[in-house]
Amino acid sequence: MTDKRVQASCFDEYVKRHGEYRIYTEQAIAKMLGKISPRRDDLVLDLGCGTGYVGMHALGKWVGLDISFASAKRANENLFCAVCGDAMHLPFRDGSFDKVVCLGILHHLPESIHQIALEVKRVLHDRGMVHIFEPNASNPSTFLIHHPKSPFREAITPNERALTASEIIEPFEDMSFSILVCEVEDIPLVKDSIIRRLMRRARSIRSLINGVVLGMVYFITHKFSPKNSIYICGIKGQRQAP
Repeated sequence: MTDKRVQASCFDEYVKRHGEYRIYTEQAIAKMLGKISPRRDDLVLDLGCGTGYVGMHALGKWVGLDISFASAKRANENLFCAVCGDAMHLPFRDGSFDKVVCLGILHHLPESIHQIALEVKRVLHDRGMVHIFEPNASNPSTFLIHHPKSPFREAITPNERALTASEIIEPFEDMSFSILVCEVEDIPLVKDSIIRRLMRRARSIRSLINGVVLGMVYFITHKFSPKNSIYICGIKGQRQAP
């Protein structure tokens, strides 16, 4: 089961060391916001908002939630409204939001997706939308980075792993969401995060070899394999007939 204290501690430590939790390029943020398409009057919940870097660039009224106190504090310093809280027990009233955005949070909580889907359903108003972006387990480099038994594993939290589309869709469909879009996308990561991974691997000969192999796999699969991210969009309730 997910240890929430460990989750929070891992991200607190990361933010204290690096100042920001920023893994997406400007191009990636523009691409994701283009799919989310927030309007100026939308109230949007950014679930697992980190330090608020994506919401800072968005239209609409964004509220962030993160289990890490350091992340939520940093998000507020970035002029982004955020609270420290638990995605499985959201501190918001029923029907509060027009949209809920999950940008890479579910793979940190793979055993809790049903409970998260239940809470997302509760805080969305009728016909509210959920937008999900997650690492794609069908991409070899993503699989190697996130799989618990991979020698190339690079994880901030101990229980994270990449997910398949069905692992995400099924819990949300169980909560009566209609899935409107399910597609794979290339979401560019900041180069610094990739380089930092390789540098961390270069602390011994074995680690250096692992890092070089991981780098080769990443750059080869980036061009020739399934895209690195899954995008899913769902609407609360049954899809209306045309």
